[in-house]
Amino acid sequence: EEKYMKIGICTCYDNHNYGSMLQAYATYVKFVELGYDCEFLCYRKKLNTIQKIKWLPRLLNKYLMKEKFRLIEKKIQLKEHPDIKMKDAIRQRAFDRFLENFLKDKVSAPYIGFEALRAGSKNYDVVVAGGDQLWIPAGLPTNFFNLMFADEKVKRVSYSTSFGVTEVPFYQKRRTIEYLNRIEMLGVREKSGAELIERLTGRKAVVVLDPTLLLNKEEWAQAIPVKPVLENDYIFCYFLGANSEHRKVAEELSKKTGIPLYDMPHIDEFVPYDLQFNAEHLYDIDSEQFVNLIRYAKYICTDSFHCTVFSILHHKQFLAFDRYSDPLMMSRNSRIANLCDITGLSSRRYTGDVLEQMKKPIDYDRVDERLEKEKAISVAYIREALGKND
Repeated sequence: EEKYMKIGICTCYDNHNYGSMLQAYATYVKFVELGYDCEFLCYRKKLNTIQKIKWLPRLLNKYLMKEKFRLIEKKIQLKEHPDIKMKDAIRQRAFDRFLENFLKDKVSAPYIGFEALRAGSKNYDVVVAGGDQLWIPAGLPTNFFNLMFADEKVKRVSYSTSFGVTEVPFYQKRRTIEYLNRIEMLGVREKSGAELIERLTGRKAVVVLDPTLLLNKEEWAQAIPVKPVLENDYIFCYFLGANSEHRKVAEELSKKTGIPLYDMPHIDEFVPYDLQFNAEHLYDIDSEQFVNLIRYAKYICTDSFHCTVFSILHHKQFLAFDRYSDPLMMSRNSRIANLCDITGLSSRRYTGDVLEQMKKPIDYDRVDERLEKEKAISVAYIREALGKND
């Protein structure tokens, strides 16, 4: 019986984003629990002039540019609001705090430049591309998340990866097919990803759970200490989109219940409505406290996939809202739709009467049963993909 010694995980563990950090942490915790020795791969690019020129076509990528403009826009807006800019800096430090406390000791020594990364791949028996939209077309040239750097002798696996798009640009098809065919076991997070892979390569990918769903409430309590962030009863609002109507719905819920709102504004973009949003704004929150805010909330209103995940795992009364109306980004709504389908919680997607819908009891025993079934499929996939470890 062959034994895989060492697993290298390629994921966005240091992205200043609650979902990214928590899915990275969950992947590590689950792999270790299953008996594997693993670490995150730390890759630092070192580009020469020719490589930099080769990167220029990325500027034509509409998804990448949309993302870049969003960040630039947020910077400009924050300049006009120095008080919020200062608070945003506090939030960025909070992300670093979580990195320091929970992830830092699980990261490899840095591989600086592509050649070092290539040579370093031989330190592992398996490399895993794990987590969120790692295969967005804009990321193709790095050859990192698509595991093109990995030596032929190293097993290549993906777990819960997604493309973030339903079609790959025509000029990337050949290279996309090439990297997909090098990956021996393909586990993706969405059905649309599995369909895309089948269209491109004729191969069947397994649809698996987001890493955060691999741990149940009790396992999360061991992974992240349970301690309240606030003293009082509260409604937790976590909106990443800019839809002011959603915020008005939360205000209505607060008015009808007499329970105050707490939110974490301006995460992905600067949202003008949040200047008048009738909520207590929280900034100094790391990923540990983010989970605890969900654990102790009376009600939760969110358009975030990972906030929805933790609401379900912690058996909360929650409502999920659609974040995007822009057709370019619509596929990102589907994550929450899929999650509600799997768990049988489509009735928790906001439809109109906030108080009535929020208070409807949820049969969490049934939800847990459904999740356990899905989890068994995902864990079986991990064991097969990484190799038996006994």
